[in-house]
Amino acid sequence: MLKLISQLLLAVGVMVAVTAAAKLPANGQNFSDMWPYTLIGIGISFVGVVLWHRANRHPTELQTESAIPIDDPLQRIRQMSEPLDQLAATAGQLPTKDLQAGIDKLLDQFVLPVTEARRQILATLGIQAAAELLIDFSAVERKLNRAWSAAGDGNLAEAVGSIQEAKTSYAAIEKPE
Repeated sequence: MLKLISQLLLAVGVMVAVTAAAKLPANGQNFSDMWPYTLIGIGISFVGVVLWHRANRHPTELQTESAIPIDDPLQRIRQMSEPLDQLAATAGQLPTKDLQAGIDKLLDQFVLPVTEARRQILATLGIQAAAELLIDFSAVERKLNRAWSAAGDGNLAEAVGSIQEAKTSYAAIEKPE
């Protein structure tokens, strides 16, 4: 709502300023007698821009709420093992839509919350250990995304292979205690 109001203020301000500035000055004068209205229009436009900027900076509910609260991202990484193993074990028997749903669940419950908490991981582990962990974890994320895409294209063999690669990449991650 704030965004709409700010856009309307900006539009009205520009229209007032342009309309007022378009009047030519009277003979023998340097400026039109409409200059106060021009300044008012510029002021209204400025208020509209500021409000629009503020409206864009306020996070939406979707940006502030994650599907699962991020309490300990390192614990989240450790907990990913069992669901990933289960998905890898059943991936060959699932229809591609169900496989995509299983991958989505892994991404939503484990990968995205860890990605959102990378600053917290950095503060906990330090830059070197956090970088190594996040680089290895991003390999798992890429392979899961590739599996999701392959399943969406109907290529079950590639999807299953990518899930197995994600499982292998996950096993290679040094999970801090």
